[in-house]
Amino acid sequence: MTNPMQLDGLVFIIHNKDCSRASCGVITMMPDEQQVERQELVTTLEPTMSPDEVVGSSEFLSDTMGGEVKVLKNLAGLRGLPVLDGVCYLGYATGLKPDVESYLVGNGGQQCNVTNGCGAHIHNGWGCATLDSQGGHYYERTDINHCCSPNTISDDPWQLESYYTTDTRGTAALIGCAITGNSLTVPQTVTDYRNKPFIVHNTDGGRELCGVLQVEGETLIDIPDKALEEGFTVFVELLTAADYIGDLSDPEGPYTVFAPTDDAFDLMDEKFLSCLLASEGKAYLENFLSYHVTDGEVYSQQDFSNGQEIGMSNGDNIAIDISTSPTNTLTVVIYNSESLSKIVAPNRRATNGVLHGINKVLMPLGT
Repeated sequence: MTNPMQLDGLVFIIHNKDCSRASCGVITMMPDEQQVERQELVTTLEPTMSPDEVVGSSEFLSDTMGGEVKVLKNLAGLRGLPVLDGVCYLGYATGLKPDVESYLVGNGGQQCNVTNGCGAHIHNGWGCATLDSQGGHYYERTDINHCCSPNTISDDPWQLESYYTTDTRGTAALIGCAITGNSLTVPQTVTDYRNKPFIVHNTDGGRELCGVLQVEGETLIDIPDKALEEGFTVFVELLTAADYIGDLSDPEGPYTVFAPTDDAFDLMDEKFLSCLLASEGKAYLENFLSYHVTDGEVYSQQDFSNGQEIGMSNGDNIAIDISTSPTNTLTVVIYNSESLSKIVAPNRRATNGVLHGINKVLMPLGT
């Protein structure tokens, strides 16, 4: 339906198992002053072809496997309050095992009655290539967030999210909602579903289909272009002056880049940029920029740990400190003896790595 206004005034009915009507309500449009900006992400599902990821389903792998999922967040709740930690998904999967009827249907069958059986879940990883890159279920929990937030969820909200049936061709409808945090008023760490894998499991619980959630129409670009797109214009200017654009455009990569925001450079002495851009200072500029780059892909929630040290491209290390802010959101701080910076724009994926925006520049040791 392209025009939601067509639903205004219609009745929404919930039926019992015997088809009798259990409850109903009239659909009304929310007043303009109470509407929130809903965010939509989409992904195309593809098979996870690695044998260790497709447990018990090799006979179902075929050219027909696939699907598409749309994820909605920032939904409106009661009294117009946004459900900050709520997410809904809607889509389909094809090429699955045919004629499945989950035990959740309640007809006495036991199909899908295993951990992750017939599951449809958002994971906390960053890609689909391996089990490690896919990660585990995405929700507020201590083993992922390295903290004991009062908003931690004790039970996995994805545990029963699954498709209930498949038809004779192995097609399943994917529809459901989950609360990934535990607060109606405080933004959670785990509400950033962008770039997260959406996984569809088989009846045995194996991971069968996967797709990375992105803004509809978004295409991945390399790190320098991503930095420019995200507004790190001063950082890109410095990369250009140091002839570093070519290195960070290498399609093989991968790299992790900690890019200072333009505001971060504004905090520096006005002579700082002039010195960096001076022709005689090119060696220092290269050292400065390479202190913001490391090899490999390091994603903030999956790969950072408290006290972790990361070797940067100039040979020095940075250290990671993870803490809970007064608003119970995860804070990742990068520091050394010269500087301290906070990640303010995490996990901006590129074709050859990932970029994290930081609120202060990182000063190489001894400068």
